[in-house]
Amino acid sequence: MDDRLCRILANEKIIKVGAAVHDDVRGLQKYKPFEAKGFIDLQKIVWEYGIRDKSVKKMSAIILGYRISKTQQLSNWEAEILSESQQLYAATDAWVCREMYNVEQFSKVCRHNAQ
Repeated sequence: MDDRLCRILANEKIIKVGAAVHDDVRGLQKYKPFEAKGFIDLQKIVWEYGIRDKSVKKMSAIILGYRISKTQQLSNWEAEILSESQQLYAATDAWVCREMYNVEQFSKVCRHNAQ
């Protein structure tokens, strides 16, 4: 993993938002060690909104008013080359987490809870 990416992942001023980000960080740290900073895990804070199901699909339905398809979630993510549908799934997952973060009343809580 490139040093420039590690610097971004370790920069607390660059906010990185997702769901279950701890698992993602551990996976990335297997490639190259870095100190994770600026990560916001939506699953850790949605309870403040009364959200009990912490899947991205359910959170986006409640927070944004629409659900995203998760059909590619269980596909082979270890493949050398990801399929177009896997790439779309990953981009959509990242985008929807960003959109949830950007919801004004929700983002205030997220910013306060940044790791």
